[in-house]
Amino acid sequence: MSWSGEDIEKRLNEIMKDIHNKCVQCGTEGDYINYRKGANIAGFVKVVDAMVACGNIYRNGKREKCLYLGRPCIITRYDDN
Repeated sequence: MSWSGEDIEKRLNEIMKDIHNKCVQCGTEGDYINYRKGANIAGFVKVVDAMVACGNIYRNGKREKCLYLGRPCIITRYDDN
């Protein structure tokens, strides 16, 4: 598969806009956008979503739900037992 320079530029532009929008959504503090906080939270949500999709998050043998940023997610604690 081969991409033209124009296709690459278009895709990179879409990726950067998506990153910006997620940082705004997760990192807005009043009139200020905390990009570090927004990127960290958005990254965390992405990892949790992937783990949930794979069915890899359990606590005490059962799924446990919570709300994080108004979205349903599942929290886990890994025990060494």
